[in-house]
Amino acid sequence: MIKDKVAMTIEDRNLINAGDHIVVGVSGGPDSVCLLHILHELSDTLDLRLTAVHVNHCLRGEEADRDQAYTENLCKRLGIPCVVVSCDIKAMALKEDMTTEEAGREFRYRSFFKVRDKIKSAGGEKVPVKIAVAQNRNDRAETVLMRILRGTGPDGLSAMDFIREDGVIRPLLAIDRSEIEAYCADQELDPRTDPTNLEPVYTRNRIRLELLPHLAQNYNNEIIAALDRLSRFAAEDRTYFRDEVDRLLKAAKYEETGNLPREFYRQLPPSVGKRLIGTVLKKNGLHQDIAASHLERGDRMIRYGGSGDRLEFPKGYLLILSGESVIFSSVKEEKPKSFSYPLQIDGTTRLPDLGVEIRTKTLKLVDLAALSSDDGFTVCIAYPERLATEEKIVVRSRRPGDWFAPMGMDGTKKLQNYFVDEKIPVQDRDRIPLLCVGTEVLWIPGYRLSETCRVTPETKTVLSVEYRETV
Repeated sequence: MIKDKVAMTIEDRNLINAGDHIVVGVSGGPDSVCLLHILHELSDTLDLRLTAVHVNHCLRGEEADRDQAYTENLCKRLGIPCVVVSCDIKAMALKEDMTTEEAGREFRYRSFFKVRDKIKSAGGEKVPVKIAVAQNRNDRAETVLMRILRGTGPDGLSAMDFIREDGVIRPLLAIDRSEIEAYCADQELDPRTDPTNLEPVYTRNRIRLELLPHLAQNYNNEIIAALDRLSRFAAEDRTYFRDEVDRLLKAAKYEETGNLPREFYRQLPPSVGKRLIGTVLKKNGLHQDIAASHLERGDRMIRYGGSGDRLEFPKGYLLILSGESVIFSSVKEEKPKSFSYPLQIDGTTRLPDLGVEIRTKTLKLVDLAALSSDDGFTVCIAYPERLATEEKIVVRSRRPGDWFAPMGMDGTKKLQNYFVDEKIPVQDRDRIPLLCVGTEVLWIPGYRLSETCRVTPETKTVLSVEYRETV
């Protein structure tokens, strides 16, 4: 009997403990109605408290209102509190640049978590509250097939877990849809049917209504069981690799530094490396829409790309190569605005957007030892008099064509090459204020002075320059 199978799943998977308060998402359809009714039947045995949450998406007019009324009446009959939340999903999708499916899913789970948190805060931190949703074995098979068609990697085959990463549980995941429909009929629950689920409009609907029946009829009449089995095997492999990736991230000190050494990554086999990229993206907040092609490009770029290369993932997430480091950015970065300020001689040049200022003072006689600085933020520059009239020193951001003659080194090099050699992070390079004359860089605060600015016994005028943060 289905109730016994659900009870066994709950016990085997440790989904629910005695005394738990379960928030159940209930649309009014067969799956969620079956879940709510079975949990109600098991509530005495398992010592459960239940709260139903119904989300009215305001997409189907009176039909949606009838779904809401049905759910409220069912909960009243079972003696279960019912929280109803409404949202104009079309408006939300337009505002947040989502499909209506994405917006509906986002709002549903947002609502479930709000109800859960409210229950927890009312009962204190010791109250165990879990969220249960009604995906079944057919849903998992459909998801596996949909991901295969879209080009998923091995981890994508695991599709749905009995417990999501955020703690949401799926007690019906081992149950066939046919069993659910039979249970609803036997219990005379008369659940609602969303007519859009019977229209081959969305990809998932076409897979459910057209592709899976075709495969069952012409290739394998146990296609649901086969896809479900594939998903379970893939989930076992994913668990192993997930533990291995966590171990590797600790070894690479990722949490401490916020980046990965490229040489460390190059030692990993591609199967592990790609999973590591996916894990770091999830740690940074990108939990969906990571395709196998994204991970392949990321793996290839880390192994063979050049410093400064970047790869954009969905929703603006970035992978950036900076020298021999791999940097993951959780927010799409906008290129900083360029800036340029004339250097105030014997005065202060303020850069308000950067929160810094540069103070200068001209000196005729100077004790170089007294003025020397070992922090890289105070320097003495040989200051040719011609600069006072012919060319101006400016404080600005980098530009194409900039060159530099690093003190202590022979010759000159492009500023870009100097940044690469010094492993200056890509995202910092446009924010560094440079002392320049034309395309020549005289000083990079915090790094190095130009050889052309070296003070010698023949130097007549010295310019003391101090870089200070103001915020």
